[in-house]
Amino acid sequence: MPQQNAHNAYMTLGDFDFSLSTAAPASLKHSAAYRWPSHERPGQRAVRQFTGPGDERITLDGVIYPQESKHGLEQLPRMRRMAEAGKALQLVSSCGAVHGRWIILNVQETRSYFLDNGAARKIEFSLELSRYHDDKG
Repeated sequence: MPQQNAHNAYMTLGDFDFSLSTAAPASLKHSAAYRWPSHERPGQRAVRQFTGPGDERITLDGVIYPQESKHGLEQLPRMRRMAEAGKALQLVSSCGAVHGRWIILNVQETRSYFLDNGAARKIEFSLELSRYHDDKG
């Protein structure tokens, strides 16, 4: 039987569910670059040649309210451990679409609205992913 979180997840990266109870993304930015190097020509303008697709990246921005989350503060350290493992992770959307393997390039957080004990009431995060390709096809 699927886990409870799996039904409410907006997307899953590896075994991490992005949901209201963990870390819900407020925005997703997807960029795909294409390589068109410039070749200089004497007496003429440079010409460009298409050499294939370049980097593909996804940036997930979101907010965690630790007091309202059953997972408290463990989400961002868990994302960092996933990044430090150095493995490509499967990205799956809530509708079950598989988007291939991605690597975590950056985990950033901003803490604000502190309580008397120094705990943040609001944690904004940004997770930068890059599509992983290997020579196996």
